[in-house]
Amino acid sequence: SSLSEPDAAILFRVIHDLKAHGVTMLYISHRFPEVFANCDVVTVLRDGKHVKTLPMSATKESEVVSLMVGRELLAFHRRETTPSQEVMFEVRGLTKRRQYSDVSFKIRKGEIVAMAGLVGAGRSEVALGVFGCPPPDSGEVLVQNKPVQIRGAQDAMRAGIALAPEDRKSAGLVLGASVGNNVSMAALPQLARAQFIIFKAERSLIQRFVGRLNIRTPSQEQKVGFLSGGNQQKVMI
Repeated sequence: SSLSEPDAAILFRVIHDLKAHGVTMLYISHRFPEVFANCDVVTVLRDGKHVKTLPMSATKESEVVSLMVGRELLAFHRRETTPSQEVMFEVRGLTKRRQYSDVSFKIRKGEIVAMAGLVGAGRSEVALGVFGCPPPDSGEVLVQNKPVQIRGAQDAMRAGIALAPEDRKSAGLVLGASVGNNVSMAALPQLARAQFIIFKAERSLIQRFVGRLNIRTPSQEQKVGFLSGGNQQKVMI
């Protein structure tokens, strides 16, 4: 959960108090400092299978990471690149009453731009506004220096803009539907003829993306709600 550091400290004090009273707890987390600070034994699972169980005193973070991913993680060096000056995407004066006001930024070719802020600061609303869900009250969106009119998600997609929602379970996936249906859902117009889905083309597209993104699933028919969080994220992308 998104707990502040003081709130997390209170939670961990409660955990240690319960432990002192003989309560047994199962703590599930990807946050290694918390695991090493609060747990006595660590069990690693990978692809639904037990990999190894170790006392915390006999292991270290690098070993646990290697057990989780199934290989040794080697240090690597990134090549320094010269930032491109070509602006691929620009937002000017984006405004939505009571949500965000006069937001402007540019994204150059090859850049990853992060929007940071506290919960309620308007980050999510700006992203949704760019995607037209709902559209802003005023402002301008440019793709490769050309203004685009975005009144809804279809307009954004036609302009080459995609949105991966931060809450995949409620906004990014249909959890009761299959992996295949979730993968192909955004591309149905390209897979249809006279409003009927061409199943051969759909299966080919699903197979391509399951392989390309290394989605771990027993089959295309598996309900996406039964996949791990990481594989759900791949399906959404």
